[in-house]
Amino acid sequence: MFNVLIVRASYKKAYPIVESLKRAGYKVTVGMDSIRNEVRFSIFPDKVVPIVNPYRSEKLYIASILNAIKENHVDIVVPVGFIDFLLLSKHKEILEKYAIIPVDTFEKITTLSDKRAISELAKSVEINYPKTLPLRMNVDLSSIKTFLDEAGFPLVVKGLGDDSRPKFISDFHNLLEEISLRIKDGILIQEFIPGAGIGYFVLSYNGASIAEFMHKRILEVNPLGGASVKAVSYFDPELLSLGRRIVEKTKFTGVMMVEFKKNSETGKYYLLEINPKFWGSLELAYRAGVDFPRYLVDFFLKGEKPKQTIVRNISFSWVAGALSSYSKHSPKAMIEIVPRILPKSPLLSDLHPHDPPNFMMKAAYAIFSLIKTSNYKSHIIESIYLTERFKDVLRENKLSLIISDLDGTLVRLNIPWRAIINKALRTGLIKPNSGINESFVQYWLTGDRHSFTKLDQFVKEYEIRAARIIRKDESLLNLLKAIKQKSIHFAIVSMQSTDAIIECLNRLGILGYVDAIISRNDVPIRSKALVQAIERMKVDKPYQGIMFGDTLVDIKAAFTAGLVPCRVATSNIRRIQAKDLGVSYTDSVSKVLKIISKFLK
Repeated sequence: MFNVLIVRASYKKAYPIVESLKRAGYKVTVGMDSIRNEVRFSIFPDKVVPIVNPYRSEKLYIASILNAIKENHVDIVVPVGFIDFLLLSKHKEILEKYAIIPVDTFEKITTLSDKRAISELAKSVEINYPKTLPLRMNVDLSSIKTFLDEAGFPLVVKGLGDDSRPKFISDFHNLLEEISLRIKDGILIQEFIPGAGIGYFVLSYNGASIAEFMHKRILEVNPLGGASVKAVSYFDPELLSLGRRIVEKTKFTGVMMVEFKKNSETGKYYLLEINPKFWGSLELAYRAGVDFPRYLVDFFLKGEKPKQTIVRNISFSWVAGALSSYSKHSPKAMIEIVPRILPKSPLLSDLHPHDPPNFMMKAAYAIFSLIKTSNYKSHIIESIYLTERFKDVLRENKLSLIISDLDGTLVRLNIPWRAIINKALRTGLIKPNSGINESFVQYWLTGDRHSFTKLDQFVKEYEIRAARIIRKDESLLNLLKAIKQKSIHFAIVSMQSTDAIIECLNRLGILGYVDAIISRNDVPIRSKALVQAIERMKVDKPYQGIMFGDTLVDIKAAFTAGLVPCRVATSNIRRIQAKDLGVSYTDSVSKVLKIISKFLK
């Protein structure tokens, strides 16, 4: 029996590594630097040994690993955290006299984990990368303003290390404050990409892939982003190609995660980070049938490559992690999050009913999180939140125009999108992994008018049908009358067809009070559509405008067009997202129009 030493079991991803290697028949020795560790409450480790925390002393950390290797006759050392990968690679020459160290060189791991170097790598392999400004020590205001002109708000400020602690900023004053707080350690200011987090995971040797997996984040530890608390198996040939380009270019050896963001408007993938280590959502891949820990040890210890396996299409929930994270927001947020993270099977969660000690510990932790939520009664999520910037536009009586999205914002059309997507996929109107709006944008950008028109005619039938059941809204009509009397322009910008928008507005009784309509037939890119609406209304500059929308794409586009965004959100999670971005939100456009009309008197 081969002996494996796992260092260190201080992360959630340590659990599937320990279980995987034990089930594979290896003798598993687990190195720990803390008694507060979930793997300690498990039936799978054969032995637990002390390992010095590397952040306390690098020298003593390596010495404790050498001691564990010798005392336990270890054949291979499997690192868990980034610092473990980094230091094992740094001291690989010494350690490999006694055991196999399955990591790449120190120089390569250092380079790949340097967020400042990723942009050049992305450029060399022709992969999209968000506009980025690295800053360290010196702050040049002119370069920050120039970058802001190019990238626009919102922006993401993140650190250079493994724990990047991203902060989302939508205000110049707050941006300068965040820079001053974090500039000492070095930071990146990065363009905000609205969309889902997508991951490509690989075990490779000298640039050749041995095992691969992909996932899509359904829910993250923070409403705007972060580690997964629910993720699903995912496959896209385009993503596979992008991931392989990086592996081949770097000639990487070992396990690695490549993190992307898929822009929800354009469908384009943007490279965010490269993590030459095991990743937080490792257990999803393990439960789906791609056993990276075993493949790593089998290959480096015995030279065996994995046989072709069937990858299960599953979702996996980190229930304990989700409850702990969302407990700090409010009871309302917790109530909303619970049904979203519940797994289809207890085996597809981090509660581990097959491991009684671990299950008891996790269950207690989850219950504690629920109890803790009740202590946050003061954290009320209001139905309306208006930023000072929004209020200033009203106080100064400078409001010139209002632009609103239609479906999901001004009105809710009961369009059966899931059925539409399934039928569009079957008939070839859209490609796999592409939504309806995303497909319209892609056809428009590539000049494929034929496909655009076919999809437009197909979707329009459903839109018209949904619009015909809309009833007149007297309250909205009266509010628009009051606003129009103050010479404020009002426009609709929507991804619905022109015919469907007109039908809907006519049914609402407000068509005569709309100065401009921009549909997908005019332009499906939201920021361009907003600019086109302003041009059609012939508003004199300078002007102040408000934009109502329900998505992060709307928020980003509003900033790009020089408008003040207000998100329409009935979901508490979406409200938290808006507030974290420094953006106003409401559960009803009419409620904010009433506030606006009062200011106008």
